[in-house]
Parts: sequence; structure tokens; C-alpha cells
Amino acid sequence: MESDESNSLIVQGFPNGTPPNRIKDYFNELPVSGKNKVCDVQMDEDEGWCKVVFSNTDALFVAVAKQQVAEALQKVAEVPISGFSPDEIAFLQTPVVKLELDNLLKENGILGAWKKKKGGHVNIVTTENNKVIIFAIPKNNAKAIEEHVKIFHKYPDKKVRGTTHFSTKNGQTITTIVGDITDLDNDVIVCSSSRSLELSCGVGHDLVIKGGVEIQKECKDYLAKKPNKQLDVEEVFCSSAGKLRGKLVAHVGGKSWSNDHEKEKQSLVRVVQEAMRKTQEKKFTSFAIPALYTGHSGFPVKEITEWIVEAIDNFLQSHGKQNSLQNIYLCDIKKTTVDSFVTALRKYYSLTYERE
Repeated sequence: MESDESNSLIVQGFPNGTPPNRIKDYFNELPVSGKNKVCDVQMDEDEGWCKVVFSNTDALFVAVAKQQVAEALQKVAEVPISGFSPDEIAFLQTPVVKLELDNLLKENGILGAWKKKKGGHVNIVTTENNKVIIFAIPKNNAKAIEEHVKIFHKYPDKKVRGTTHFSTKNGQTITTIVGDITDLDNDVIVCSSSRSLELSCGVGHDLVIKGGVEIQKECKDYLAKKPNKQLDVEEVFCSSAGKLRGKLVAHVGGKSWSNDHEKEKQSLVRVVQEAMRKTQEKKFTSFAIPALYTGHSGFPVKEITEWIVEAIDNFLQSHGKQNSLQNIYLCDIKKTTVDSFVTALRKYYSLTYERE
């Protein structure tokens, strides 16, 4: 199926001998006003296609949308349909058009549920086996909502909550999360502790309690081989994740705030990007980082969250589409800190989903 001219539609696959009036009746059943009718049907039985000419482009748009949904439903259970402008999405949301698309879904054994979310219109449809179908929104939005649904199902106790999702120009999703980073199942989580890697307080303590003493042992074994017995400034050491749900823990050494903003910024950027580099080196796809140094070290939240986002953006831009990282999570147990991440992200990326 493809469109031809501004008010016509070429449809392939009709059986030979299909009466033109039958095709005309099919399209005239679309729930649009009387002026939006089929005014001509031209058949080519040898090639197996017909050209349907409409009296108004709105009718053509409904026909294209309906045909896209119908074709997608025949192939897969999860359907993102992209490429619609905001005006077209709004048109799809009008009651009569929405009813037509909902009826199409029901004909395929699927119940539809439309919801209006901040920043645009979203449709989420759940099948009997709980697969999610999303259509009439851009691909990045579909990816973000899919990620949100996954978070919701992975953490039913609500100790971990996704709050927003942003999309990069290369297709990565950046998600903000309120919760304990040690509860996440990302490939890599970043943890700051003392440069001696004594995991005895804060997030380090949680790592050992939840992940096991082998994490602390790996840290001590690594430092035992170093002349100064501690992490170098800006060094990142990766241990296994023990019994945690992830695969690696990227340890960074703690530090004290010096009041030299530019010096602290450059240092933090290098640490964040080194952790990301090690993640990509392992071909991992997901990476979670908290607001480093804002706990016991007392670094200012606003600056740290802004610098972390800037470091992430610079890394992603420099690596382009060749980057293995696809999902990045900015996490903190304090919602106010997560909100600061969101404020910083809005300066760089497009918000694709926000939890109400």
C-alpha cells in the first residue's frame, strides 16, 4: 500500500474481480464527515491494485492509518507506528477516528485503551498475554513507554519508580529513577566510596549487604596490587556485582569539595566518561549512575546533576551510533535530586514520557 498524489491511495492485494463498488463501500465506511468520501475507484486487475481517489485528504489520512494498523497487526503483537505529526496525532484522537481504530483492534481480538499524557497523546493497548501495543506515536516515545512498563513490572514493590524518559538523537533512552541504585538490574551501576574502597557506609554498605562480601574482597585484592593501596584520583575500578541483579559495579573514589567549580566539573566529567567507557568496552547496553559525591562529600546537587548530564551527552555524541549503550539511568533515592537530573536533561534532550 502506498499513497499517490494528495488525495488518493493505491491499495495492493485485492483479489481479481473485486467489484469497484465494494472497495468504494469499504472506504466510505470510515467515520468521517459526508464531504470526505470516495469519489472514484480505478482498478488494474492484471497488476492486482486499485487506486482510490478521495474528495478530501482527511479521509485519505484515516485510510492510511487504518491500513498501517491492519498490516502491522498481521505481523507482530507489538506495534509501534511512527511518522505522524502532532496535528495528525491530534486528528487520530478525535472521537470518531479513535472509535474506528479501536474497532479495528477489537476485530483482531485486542482491547484498546486511550490515555492522554503530558506532552502528547499516547495509546497503550494490552493483549491477553500482557504484551503492550503502542501506535500513532513516534518510535522514541514507544521505546520510552516500553521501558517505563518494564520498570513497573520489574519492581512491583514500588521501591524503584521511573519518573521520566528522554530520547537522544541516536536513539538511546535516558530514564530518571527514584530508588536505591543497588536494587537495579542494569549491566553496570556506578558507586562512589572512599579511595580505599572500604564499603562500610552509604551505597557501599548496601553493595555488600545485598551483593555479598565477594564485592569487598575483589576491591581489597585489587588495591593490594597497587603501590599506594588506594584508587588514583579519577580512577574507576570495576568489580563483579556479586548477588546483585546487575553484572558490574564501577567504583569511583570519594573526594572533598574544593569550591573550584571548573576543576571539580572537569574531574567529574572524566570520571563519568571513564565509567561509560568501561561499560562500552564490555559491550554492555545499560548503565546507571547516581548523583555522585552529593551524600557524605556534600557536593552541590544542582551542579553535580548538570555536570553528569553534560558528561553523558558529550560521551554519546562523540561515539555516535556505534555506541553499545542504549539505556542510561540517572538514579537517586531522593526525589528532589532526581528532579534536578530532569531539569538538566531538558536542556539537552526531548522528553518522551513523564509519569503523572
